[in-house]
Order: sequence, then C-alpha cells, then structure tokens
Amino acid sequence: MDPMDRDREVEQWLDVALRAYGKVESRTGLESRVLANLQAEKRRLAVRRWWWTWGTAAAAVTILATLWIEVHNRRSVPNQVAGSATTQPTDDAALHQPAPPRSLNTGQAQVPSRAARPRKQAVAVRTGEPKLDQFPSPVPLTDQEKLLAQYVREFPERAVLVARAQTHLRKQEERDRAAPRLGPPGPTDSDQPE
Repeated sequence: MDPMDRDREVEQWLDVALRAYGKVESRTGLESRVLANLQAEKRRLAVRRWWWTWGTAAAAVTILATLWIEVHNRRSVPNQVAGSATTQPTDDAALHQPAPPRSLNTGQAQVPSRAARPRKQAVAVRTGEPKLDQFPSPVPLTDQEKLLAQYVREFPERAVLVARAQTHLRKQEERDRAAPRLGPPGPTDSDQPE
C-alpha cells in the first residue's frame, strides 16, 4: 500500500470520528445547571450591591452624627484648661461694654448678633493639691526585699561577693551584646575562584 493512500485513510477515519463526536447532544441538565448558576451569581451580586449601599449610608450617618455632636459640644462646653485647674467664667468684657441701643419698635424682640454678644472667658484657678514630703513616696518592703536585707545582715561578706559577681556578670553580658557578632568561619567571596 502506498503511504499516500494510508494517510488518506487515516484522514477519512478522523473525519468520520470528528463528525460522530460533533453530533453528540449535550448531557441532560447541563444547560439548566449553567443557567441556574448564572442566575444565582446575578442574585448574589445584587445582594452584595445592597450591602455596599447600606454600609455606605450607615458610615455617612455615623460621620454626620459624630460631627454634629462635636459641634454642639464645642458650643455648650466652656473652654477648659488641662490639668487639675478649675475654670471660673468672668464677664469682664460685658462690664466694660455699653448697653446695646433699644429699638423703638417694641413689638419685635431684638436678638443681638453674635459679634455683639460678650464672650465669657475662662480663667484657670489652681486648686491646692497635697504634696508629699518625699518623692517617691515610701513603700513597705516586699518579702523578697526583706529576705535580702536579712541575708546582708547575717552574711555581709558573702553578700558583697555575690553583688560583685553579679555586677561582673552584667558588665560581661553588656560587652557581649555590644561586640559585633562574628559568624562561623567559612569561605568568603574573595576565597572562591572566579
């Protein structure tokens, strides 16, 4: 048999097989499952969109409420001095300003403008705080401190030796921390051939 004939037979056989596979109908329920998944995804996105909307609205309401409370607190609370000082409002400005002119029309109440209103100023007054004679204030000894004091009374020479050893050990640890750490000896870049 000629190799060309053989290639034609293989091509014909492949064409027949491809046509057979192309005529196969899709599995039952596949389309309905895909459509159901698409609809579920659409619903999930719609719900997510509503969450963003409600979340943004709640954040905006929270910010506005905070700002509103802050503005009203600033207006109603007099200036306060930090620390333990108390404030006593004085109305010196009102004492030195002339009275506002009265209007001839008595039927309408006249409200002075903000600029014409006298401002109350806060004056800091120091309150007497108790002061200790000694700083820091004396505190009773702990059990550990009592045992140490007893040890020093009973064995003063040993206590001195222990204190010197601890001081020496601390200094050695500080020197070790301050010294640069050297790694294990190994080949360096300059030792390796190029």
